[in-house]
Amino acid sequence: MSSTTYKNVILVGGAGELGKHILNALLADSSFNVTVLTRTDSKSTFPSNVKVVKVDYKDKNEIKKALTGQDVVVSAAGGSAVSDKLDLTLIEASVEAGVKWYIPSEFTADTNHPRFSSLPIIGGKLEAIELLKKHQSRIAHTLISTGGF
Repeated sequence: MSSTTYKNVILVGGAGELGKHILNALLADSSFNVTVLTRTDSKSTFPSNVKVVKVDYKDKNEIKKALTGQDVVVSAAGGSAVSDKLDLTLIEASVEAGVKWYIPSEFTADTNHPRFSSLPIIGGKLEAIELLKKHQSRIAHTLISTGGF
């Protein structure tokens, strides 16, 4: 049986309310090489052992370059990044860059539940899920539905 090792992890939104906790968890495991992808104009600071790459979130080629060599992308992007459908750009760039695993900014209510699927903020998340399903032969994914918080 073969085993796949995921070593290089890039976190999008590492300075946010959720992202900072994900970053701390990743840093607690020394088997990961952790990179944070953030907006070009971000003033956020990160621990010295974290590589930080600043990109224009609207430039897929710039994002693709930043994702090249990464095994896993974890998106904890929120706020305007969600309404701008950043996950769609990140997924396309991830597929093109050869990323093996993608975890979208899905930290919300169950998007499959009829009560929530019609909410405006869920629309972009549903598009991201469909895009991941479309590319499932090229990139694995995990969806995490936490409920509102």
